[in-house]
Amino acid sequence: MSRPTDRVRGFVMPVVVLLALVGGLVVGVAMERAAQRVVITQEQLDAYSDSHRSFGIKSIIASWLRFSDDQDMNAMRGVRDADSNAEGVIFRTDPVNGIDLSVSLQPWQGRLLIVGNGLPAEQAQQVQAMADALRASVGNPERFQQITRRVGPPAIDAGRAPPEVISIVAATLLEDALLGSKYANELVRARRSETVDRALLLAAAERASLDEAQRSALEPWFTPDPVLWRCAAELTEQDTPGRAGDDKRTRYTGIVMTPDDALATSGAISGHELFLTWERDPVRER
Repeated sequence: MSRPTDRVRGFVMPVVVLLALVGGLVVGVAMERAAQRVVITQEQLDAYSDSHRSFGIKSIIASWLRFSDDQDMNAMRGVRDADSNAEGVIFRTDPVNGIDLSVSLQPWQGRLLIVGNGLPAEQAQQVQAMADALRASVGNPERFQQITRRVGPPAIDAGRAPPEVISIVAATLLEDALLGSKYANELVRARRSETVDRALLLAAAERASLDEAQRSALEPWFTPDPVLWRCAAELTEQDTPGRAGDDKRTRYTGIVMTPDDALATSGAISGHELFLTWERDPVRER
């Protein structure tokens, strides 16, 4: 027969174990919450830092676009003479405290605009018709993505646009597929050996046997002076100077427009409105 004290002791031990487990659980939950708060705080700090870093990089690029001299701008436009998928480096800063910035541009206006938001109704309908026609003509979704864009002016770069884009634009505006194809062939043939300018566009239209009304219909949709570019900025930070393996790269990409001469020198723009899109590109970071 057990004594009362034995029964009390038998009851106390499970209670002690239970309290120990509950106490451990509470401490664990508290530590987890503290760790989560640390992570959230760090993420907020990183986002704040990234926002200021991004703003600074945009300011540098905008200043270059606004105040570069004619030689720099001509060199930038000369990027279109390279492969269409290549990025041409426009400037690179000298390393300061182990940090340097490289900025490159890729021609972008040779692509067909497929979103007509913000355009006049008639022009927006034409953009939609061109997009539908190109999608049906190309067939391959990957190729369609490679030769189209969603922002920027509707006019396409006459010196860079792929033949199928030129043909679709002309065919839609002229309402004649054969005539559109003929104009595309003449333009592509001419730009292989001649400088792309207004005179070349007019000559290509004449060789395609377009009348004055048809030439007028095409004129606003083809430009020899592109203003739209895909910009890539890569910031490299060396954690340990002289050790390349410790480099940290942060990359941003976006679509930018170059201002005309009047706006660039008047101070009427701050520069950040030149960026139609701008975002972090972690996929290309290493």
